[in-house]
Amino acid sequence: MFKKLLALMLAIIIFSSSLFVLSACGADTGDSNENESDVGNEEANGNGSDNAEGIKVPQYKDYQRGTVDFDELIYERPDISALITLFEDIAKTVEKNEISFEEQINKIVEAEAPYTNMLSMSTLAHIYHSKDSSNDYWFDEYEYVSTNHPAFAQAIEKFFVAAAQSPNKERFENEYFKSSLDDYVNGGAYTDACVLLMEKEAEIEAKYTAISTDNVIISYEGKTDTYANIVSEYKEKYGESSQKYFAAKIQCDTLLEEEISKLESELFIELLKVRAKIADELGYNSYEKYAYETIYHDYSPEKLDTFINEVVNYVIPVYISLSNNVFTPFINEYENTTNIREKTDAAKLMNSLYDVYLEVDSDIADAYAYMLQHKLFDIAESTTNRFDASFTTYIDSNNSPFLFLTLKNNEMDMMTAAHEFGHFYDMYASYNATASLDFSEVSSQALELLTLSKIEHLYQNDKSTYKYVYYSELDSIFSTIIFQSFYAACEIAIYELDLDEINKENIDAAVAKTAQRFSLSSSINDVKYITIPHTMLYPFYVQSYATSITAAAQIYCMEVSERNSGFTVYKSLIDSKEDLDFEEALVAAGLKSPFAEGTLKEMSDDIYYIILGAHYFTNSNGNIA
Repeated sequence: MFKKLLALMLAIIIFSSSLFVLSACGADTGDSNENESDVGNEEANGNGSDNAEGIKVPQYKDYQRGTVDFDELIYERPDISALITLFEDIAKTVEKNEISFEEQINKIVEAEAPYTNMLSMSTLAHIYHSKDSSNDYWFDEYEYVSTNHPAFAQAIEKFFVAAAQSPNKERFENEYFKSSLDDYVNGGAYTDACVLLMEKEAEIEAKYTAISTDNVIISYEGKTDTYANIVSEYKEKYGESSQKYFAAKIQCDTLLEEEISKLESELFIELLKVRAKIADELGYNSYEKYAYETIYHDYSPEKLDTFINEVVNYVIPVYISLSNNVFTPFINEYENTTNIREKTDAAKLMNSLYDVYLEVDSDIADAYAYMLQHKLFDIAESTTNRFDASFTTYIDSNNSPFLFLTLKNNEMDMMTAAHEFGHFYDMYASYNATASLDFSEVSSQALELLTLSKIEHLYQNDKSTYKYVYYSELDSIFSTIIFQSFYAACEIAIYELDLDEINKENIDAAVAKTAQRFSLSSSINDVKYITIPHTMLYPFYVQSYATSITAAAQIYCMEVSERNSGFTVYKSLIDSKEDLDFEEALVAAGLKSPFAEGTLKEMSDDIYYIILGAHYFTNSNGNIA
């Protein structure tokens, strides 16, 4: 267990309150007289999905891993203080070295179960808080585990330092950790002051995740109250079909959006200041440098800057051409002429994907069957109090991933499900073994595109919708690279600000300057354009979407060129990632590094050729220049 912890610990701390997400149905709490404990346990025993009816569950098979259904997992608040004391005592035991090495190892092994339980309870709290951010019980639990996590990580670090400074260092490395402890030989980095700052960071992040219609205050027609209360009052007083209610709701929706944007901007500025102080406390002259050493990007900021320049020079021109001549005309026509869309049928979506994977690959289908068999998913449509994204996380005590899918009730919901299942399959196959963030996103984005190559038959009676999904996905290859690179470039510029320079005006200026570099609209000049979940909760994550989809697009092009070749490469990457870094693994699989000169140019040209049968970049001989 701690073999994984050794590699993960610093990344765990940097994502303090959002630790358990990669990368995203609210049950009723019951009668208002129920106490908090009853509410928590009732929800934790609920179904994994509120829309599970009609989903085909394969015949039971023992997959030799977690066999407990999600709705049988019981949440119980972990005693983190006791766990901290436990690891501090282990550190003292290792330091004193008064008992045999074997006895020391036994004490460490005994601590694995409560440690694993803590991670699992934290994951459950995060899942249920994501289902309904207005639920006070789950907000309290989520805040408890997230704000206490820095102190817990500090205790773990003390244990690592003790092992690294022990006369038994080599035995610890060879017989238990299977990894070097050299980083801890000179002591730990996480001072009490640093832990306090990280706890503050977690509190701010928790406030962000808890923003909901039940707690955002607006003022409308002389009344100041929560959005939910004001809208409910107009609905009750005038009726849902009345013009008065309809007009009030539209105006309140606008006020809500403005207030949320204001709150998010304020919280983002608070986060930037706290993170600058964290970096300073840890001896870094910028938060970016700290992040790069702790966040699982196994490449340098300089390589990313080269990548961004290639995006500006080669991806944007191709995208402008395809967007103007192919994507936008068709997508606009489809959206303007399509009748009112029905809600996404969750059962049909889940069943269709299972049928696709059964036809394609037995290993992928087995992982999907395991997910269905043990209800390791939650599917519900987007609401104001549900986390407005989809994600995949891991329940350590059950050795099982968990997929959280927020439906947008549009044609792209199936692609989002395929994306998240890519994460699920990766975690399932590797038991959530460590990998770079970039590699993690290859697993999801590649399976999403590979799934696209196998679903045309599902639209036999609606070829126009398939074409819409097809163009939207290929459009997404370019827009993901461009806009996630834009967000990444914004992060770099913003985190370069000194502590006394962090304010709305300077952030707005950094965003506007970056937008100009990307030839984006002059309207993108305000902090609200980058206060998305990833920039708020997962600093320096967004760039992984851009780098990884460059690899995923190459895999898709292989599959289009030769049936099942893309799936073969995809599975080889999943199998090899533990032993190689991001670039090494891609090259070993026959792909090109996103950072190599010409990769983005060739990838863009390949997609252009798939769509139009011609090359965008050509020389006088008609070859790719």
